[in-house]
This record gives sequence, C-alpha cells and structure tokens, in this order.
Amino acid sequence: MITRTIKYKDFDGEEKEKVLYFHLTKLELTRLDAKLPGGLESYAKAIAEAQTPAKLLELIEDVILTAYGVKTPEGKFIKSLEARRDFEYSECYSELIMNLLNSPQAMEEFVSGLAYVEDNKELEVIEGGKKNKK
Repeated sequence: MITRTIKYKDFDGEEKEKVLYFHLTKLELTRLDAKLPGGLESYAKAIAEAQTPAKLLELIEDVILTAYGVKTPEGKFIKSLEARRDFEYSECYSELIMNLLNSPQAMEEFVSGLAYVEDNKELEVIEGGKKNKK
C-alpha cells in the first residue's frame, strides 16, 4: 500500500489537503496484466515509446482507479464503486493525475509502489501468458 498527500483547490476554491491510499492485490495486478496486449509492463513501454498520450492517460487512470481505496479506522482497506466514483470526479484526482503526468520520476515511484509483495519476496505475475518475477 502506498499513500499520497495531495494539495488541491476544491470546487469552492478552498485549499484542501487529502491523504490518498492505493494498493493492488496480486489478483488485481494479474487482471490488469492479462487484459493488456503483451502484459502491463510491455504495453506501458510500447505506448510510452509510441508517444500516444491518450492511451497513456487511459492506462494511468485505469491503474489508479483500480488501486484506489479508503482506509477505515479499523484498519481495513475498502474499495467500492461509490468511493471510486467520488474520487474520480474530484479535483483531488485531477491534481494527482496531472502531478504524475508531469513527473516521470513520480510516475515510476507511484506505479512501482503499488505491487503486492510478501516479506520482500519477488512478485510473480502472469505477463503476456508467461510467469515473470517483479
């Protein structure tokens, strides 16, 4: 799980700060990987090299919205359609996306921090039909 603190202006123009939580389970990572041609990593490299901003933005949004959740006081991490929609249509979400798009380093740190890893073991995912270590 990773957290990001985002400063943004809400729809009333007030300065706000929100702590956001993101996490991808092994299953979620594998789902993302399986639905993209050649796997997540290969697909991301291909669209970055081809300089197709629309596809890159679509991928970034898909990963972020899949990983987004709300941390409860009991320590649970809840992902719901309602929470996802509230986040997706917020200025906070817009600010996060723009920050990541404008900083390749921030993007790399964000994406690499999402993977589920147990006790410092490498993550094994199916990528392009083959098992790979992450």
